[in-house]
Amino acid sequence: MLNYLGEVFGAGAPSVPLLSSSFGSRVSIGALLVSFAVLASVCAVWYASLAFPPAREAASFSPRDIPAAVRRPGVALLAALLFFQTGNEASVSGWVSTYIGYAGWSARTATAVLAAYWVAVMAGRAFAGRLHGGLSSGFLLVLCGVGSMAGCAWLMASHSLWMLVGASIATSLSLAGVYPTALAIAGDRYQRFAGTVFGTLFSVGALGGMALPSALGHLSEVAGLRTGMVVPLLGAAAVTLLAVAVWIRDRKPGARG
Repeated sequence: MLNYLGEVFGAGAPSVPLLSSSFGSRVSIGALLVSFAVLASVCAVWYASLAFPPAREAASFSPRDIPAAVRRPGVALLAALLFFQTGNEASVSGWVSTYIGYAGWSARTATAVLAAYWVAVMAGRAFAGRLHGGLSSGFLLVLCGVGSMAGCAWLMASHSLWMLVGASIATSLSLAGVYPTALAIAGDRYQRFAGTVFGTLFSVGALGGMALPSALGHLSEVAGLRTGMVVPLLGAAAVTLLAVAVWIRDRKPGARG
């Protein structure tokens, strides 16, 4: 269900870039962003008014629980995985649109390809949600990691626009299922400390979202934009190795820590 929920995020992500590209002034773009902020506020108020059944386990976030949560080997594995995964998502989406402009195509083309990337994220999460019914979470993570490695290598080797489009879609399809599936594993394994564990994973993932794009930018400045794709390629390799470790750990009877 987290994969399906992620589709909504995938729907929103291309909406603002596509709509913004159709406006010509800062005032109209600002009005668009304010409208989305108002809609988000209405949704928040509506959500707060809904009644939900009580949680089976305590899910509050407590800073005092962070050291004990982080010391768990399973949490550390998932945190490292989401560090590289979040970094890859931010790096690849930024690299694709930047590279298309660098290669001489228009900003409108770059925006359209970026929108296609996020549409593929939606499709990938829907597909991952269906696969989850027949595959273990750990094995699904491994498949996504291998696919993202292949996609990043294809992006690095692409020269034509259509190859870039195909490679970016293949990469986003593979990347899409990693984040929600990893959260599902954490939620299943650490129900008692779900709030603390989720907060820790989100924080570490956000660090990856800052670190990897920064590394990609510095490498691209020194060695060229195409060479910069090495950063998400290595990140995808790290995701794959960590996913294998999570999968092996999940197969052990009684592995909960």
